[in-house]
Amino acid sequence: MYFSGPRDAGSAVVRELLLALASTTGSAIDADATARHADALAARLAGEAPWSRFERPWTREDDALLSDPRESRFNASFYNVENAGRRRGYWTVQSGPFMATLDAFNPHDELSLGYRGVEVPTFVLLLSSGALNQEVSGQLWFYETMRRWDEILRPESVVGTGSIASVARAYAEQRVPSSVSPWSFLFPITVVDSQDIRCSTKDLKKTFPIVTPWSRGRTLLQLTPGLAPPVRVTQSRLAARLVGRVAAEEVREGHYPPGFLPASHTASAAVWPTPVMDDDNAPTSIALMAAPEGGLVRQALYQMKASDVLQSRSHTIRALQVPFVSDRVRITIPIVLDREPQIDACVYTQCEPWTPARIADLRAWLVELRVESDSPVIVVASHHSAEVAALPEVEELLVVAA
Repeated sequence: MYFSGPRDAGSAVVRELLLALASTTGSAIDADATARHADALAARLAGEAPWSRFERPWTREDDALLSDPRESRFNASFYNVENAGRRRGYWTVQSGPFMATLDAFNPHDELSLGYRGVEVPTFVLLLSSGALNQEVSGQLWFYETMRRWDEILRPESVVGTGSIASVARAYAEQRVPSSVSPWSFLFPITVVDSQDIRCSTKDLKKTFPIVTPWSRGRTLLQLTPGLAPPVRVTQSRLAARLVGRVAAEEVREGHYPPGFLPASHTASAAVWPTPVMDDDNAPTSIALMAAPEGGLVRQALYQMKASDVLQSRSHTIRALQVPFVSDRVRITIPIVLDREPQIDACVYTQCEPWTPARIADLRAWLVELRVESDSPVIVVASHHSAEVAALPEVEELLVVAA
């Protein structure tokens, strides 16, 4: 678990964190152990104690030398709870099947990753490797420790993963721009600002097995029972889009989606409504939620919210993302309402503020629709527009905040 951007990283805070961990696990810790750990961590935060100072990393050249007598040498090269306790002098604790300790991540950019905010201290609740696949969801001490540390540190970000290596490698290989903070990704456990959640609580719980309200207007989301990500990257991607993030798994092999770059995140790069594809189908809402363009993701999530609001107003949803294709027309209808025995109604959605260009897009869409259909039209938008409300083809302009 990573706690980035604490209000204080001094020795007194380190002692508080250790005492909290001892309390949540029902363990004893004496003053000498606390002092040793605090001193060792202070050296680490000062950039004076990289792992290479304690143990030379194992290299590929060493592989040829690996044999049973050297197995302990190989294992000692790994940075884990057991080795951190032995080599750094950290206090470690055993709780159930897990060992745990307190450490810091990448102080003074010792990994040479160069990401935004790298100078900000990041504390780590370091767990034994079994946490990767074993369920942490049943470990009450684990969640209580997270809460206690969050109260002590008041960090800007809290995330949890079995390994951050793939993200670190993506930075090292420049597949993630340095303007992106690693703590902005969605990990197997992520604490998000509740205002960033772009779907209903019901839909959120369909994706995240654990949804827990936290202090300061935040929500803890857990995607898997352990700290390993889902097997399918698409599952992580779809979950990330529900909270406006990029999944860490997306950069395991690929590049950071350009539509989510900080400079472009507020701009809509989407063509909306989406064009009909060559096979005469329209991209599904689920597919749009995993699109690399941030604008399309926002439109798709808003489309789902508009559907919920329409249903709450006694409308019946027939379908989303309906292709309307003939010899003269090729448009996508964001939402179709069932009005049997009358003609179905068409819904145009827009999550972005109205501009002359977006109103022109709506007018062009209405012209194409009227070539083949007299269906009533409802516009659901995040902002009011007197010009849109006055259009003769628009039965109703329903304003629903994005």
